[in-house]
Amino acid sequence: MSSPLRRSFACLRAAPVLVLFGTFLASLELVIIVGFGAVAADAVGWRLEPYVLGIVTPLVAGSLWYVISVPLLSALYRPARRVLVDGASVGFRDSFAGGRASAADAVRLLVAVVVTLGVAFALAIPVWFVLATAGLVALTGASALGVQEAANPQLFWLGLAATGLVSVHVARLLLRPFDVLVLFADERPARAWLTAARYARSNPRVIARYGLVVVGLIGGARLVALLVSSVSGVVAVGTYVLLGGIAYALFAAYHVGVFESRIGSLGSTDTRSTRTIDGSLPPVIRNPVRVAVAILLVTSLFAGTLTVRAADAGPTVQPDEPGAVDGSVEPAALIEANEAYLAEASVRVDNRVYDRDNETDERYHAGGAMTAVDRENRQVRVAIHGTDGPSGEQTELGGYFASGTIAQRIAGDGVGATDQQDEQFGPFQRTAGSWYVIAGSGYWTVADDVHDGWLPGTDADYDVTVDDDEVTFTADGSAYLDASPEFDSLDHDRIEPGDDVHQTVVVDPDTGLITRMEERRNVTVYRSADREEVEWETDVLVETEFAEHGTATVDRPEEIGDRSIGEWLWAIANY
Repeated sequence: MSSPLRRSFACLRAAPVLVLFGTFLASLELVIIVGFGAVAADAVGWRLEPYVLGIVTPLVAGSLWYVISVPLLSALYRPARRVLVDGASVGFRDSFAGGRASAADAVRLLVAVVVTLGVAFALAIPVWFVLATAGLVALTGASALGVQEAANPQLFWLGLAATGLVSVHVARLLLRPFDVLVLFADERPARAWLTAARYARSNPRVIARYGLVVVGLIGGARLVALLVSSVSGVVAVGTYVLLGGIAYALFAAYHVGVFESRIGSLGSTDTRSTRTIDGSLPPVIRNPVRVAVAILLVTSLFAGTLTVRAADAGPTVQPDEPGAVDGSVEPAALIEANEAYLAEASVRVDNRVYDRDNETDERYHAGGAMTAVDRENRQVRVAIHGTDGPSGEQTELGGYFASGTIAQRIAGDGVGATDQQDEQFGPFQRTAGSWYVIAGSGYWTVADDVHDGWLPGTDADYDVTVDDDEVTFTADGSAYLDASPEFDSLDHDRIEPGDDVHQTVVVDPDTGLITRMEERRNVTVYRSADREEVEWETDVLVETEFAEHGTATVDRPEEIGDRSIGEWLWAIANY
């Protein structure tokens, strides 16, 4: 245990009134922090509660508590100093007798803390800039190299918020001796921060050690209260009031003890030792060229990293093809290999559905879908079309998903999408003709499962045909039910296949890639296994083509226009 901290425990025994004052401070802190958090959460809605309590409350209410607590701590500083410097014991009567002096101290400290906090926020900006740049470069590099999962916008936003909080706390720590300078060194409140900053520049180890001890005292009390909060909120409050009271009392004694011993005689009226700790010019003025180069370097790294993230620039490795197919091919293994390939490869898939006209018994193009996946540029385009009967009008819906964009075509040509907006996205949503556009993690929302349902099942008993031009897998009759994903999950006792039901899969023998599929869905599905009541029946022909393996590209729909500011922000967050 360090000497100043050991003296702090001894101080509490000589002045138990410090614990009483500390308990009052801990109770008041709970009221302000929790109360502000509850009001803020209610004001913005419970949907944002985690963000409010995790980010807004520490930033805003934490600063409010800092302004209030510093003047109140003067009631602990004077009794602590009497014990540490004079070696006297301080009782309750002695402490309250000094109330008038404490009130005067509080006014001076209020001025000092407001000025110092403003300086701290100004100082936190360059600190945050450096920390945020380092974090962005590290996070982007890890994503590009595949060290961490690429899509992690939560980590991005959390990182920016965390670096902001750390920057403010670091800046405040560098100026922390300002209050004892005002109280005991007769420093002017408006310039106490400058003397404190000079001291921190000359004694960085002392400041760093002081910061670790204070975080351990106050942070330890908060951590214990947080751990017991799962048991009971009342128990957590009581725990923090008790431990926080002791922590604040120890902090006051330690705070005075550290800086009383390091900044000369704090009780002296001669303050030259504190005002001239280091009168030399600051580095910014002494080395302007080096500072300018450092600023240019950090700014370039920051802007460059944001550009790389916004453009989704970086290496994208296309997966290996399954490989050439020989006569001993296993259908299940080859289908699984194609499934793994499609999960990571760029590809275009065209799906066409042909229904049967009830009057003429002829096939007609009833609809289908086109899906293009561009893994390199992290974009997905889906176009779904259909017709209402053999002579019906064709309609088209669709979607576009990029790293910062979710766009859905929810109406036909000429029909606006305004009425379809979802209020939960607030300013991150807009309409563009028949498109509804949201700023969000579009590509990452669909990237992992966009290929689901494209390929047939692996449990079917396929007939295999191999020749020089193509390899064909065919499952018909009852085996078709195992090959079709639509029917494989249903109870087969409820399904009755009709004539010529089949699933045919065509594979390129040179690459092992599936190029075409044909499925004849001529089945009747009953409500139960006794097959007495029909639930639904269908007789459609489905054709699917896979093209542009590894080379498919996607263009942003012209109708939705350029990225909004929100889409740029989400594109930066997703990388």
